[in-house]
Amino acid sequence: MRLILQRVLKAMIKTGPDIVTSIDRGLVVMVSFLKGDSKADAEWMALKALRVRLWNCAKGDKRWDTNLMQNKYEVLIVPQPLFLVEGSPEDVPMEDEKEEMKLYEVFVDKAQKEYAKEKGKDKVKAAPYGKQVLLDMVGDGPVTIIIHSLQEDPKEVKKKK
Repeated sequence: MRLILQRVLKAMIKTGPDIVTSIDRGLVVMVSFLKGDSKADAEWMALKALRVRLWNCAKGDKRWDTNLMQNKYEVLIVPQPLFLVEGSPEDVPMEDEKEEMKLYEVFVDKAQKEYAKEKGKDKVKAAPYGKQVLLDMVGDGPVTIIIHSLQEDPKEVKKKK
């Protein structure tokens, strides 16, 4: 599973002339699934996206010190099935579109529930899965991060820390 995280000042998803959803300052998270990805991968990566520290602290003296939940910024999740390009042999795109849609829903649901715990109700928005959309965003920084799940068991990753 791969994520592209893009720090933004604002972003919106359109289908044709209609705006489907939009956010102000925060993070656009583009999600791509690999063959073999699991529900545990999707949940762990959702938490990773919410917790990555991409903003300075309030005082401004520590860079890369706070995450979007601490700042009460918004998240826009976008399915990106074709993000997987030629790379390592392990990077095999998921072939089952229904399974990919389920994992996308798991990812979005986990992010929404986790952010809601931090009193961030309605801060996580998602583009529709399987539709042609236009992503319009204004970058902040620019800051772009790519995260790969490495197909490790999330429980094992926690034990390593």
